[in-house]
Amino acid sequence: MAAETWQAGVASSIITPPAYMPMAGYASRGRKPAESKLTELWAKALVLQPTTGDQIVLVTLDLIGMERTLGNRICTQLAKRYGLQRSQIALSTSHTHTGPIIQGNLRPMYDTLLTAEDREQVQRYAAQVE
Repeated sequence: MAAETWQAGVASSIITPPAYMPMAGYASRGRKPAESKLTELWAKALVLQPTTGDQIVLVTLDLIGMERTLGNRICTQLAKRYGLQRSQIALSTSHTHTGPIIQGNLRPMYDTLLTAEDREQVQRYAAQVE
């Protein structure tokens, strides 16, 4: 009996913000933005296709986390673009503390420390990631 053959594909995209932003996970910094960049932030995908059955799509983003609404929008776009069911997609984040705040995933910091201008920048970045 022959072994089952799977196919795999990978992709990556830089998601580093174009401008320095307040950093996630550093509440003691207040709204002070990042001061430099050592490495890029990435979105990476792995697609696995068994000989029989549906594709499996694993996506990870170099972010501290994300709100469910953003995750749902990303999954909806992937499903529409590639003809996938939601059950075929898994999203994760690296939980880096050196990335930007993204939407309201850190609600206390987002609500109390960020100015309206900061929030607009965060929203623009979330749209870029999406």
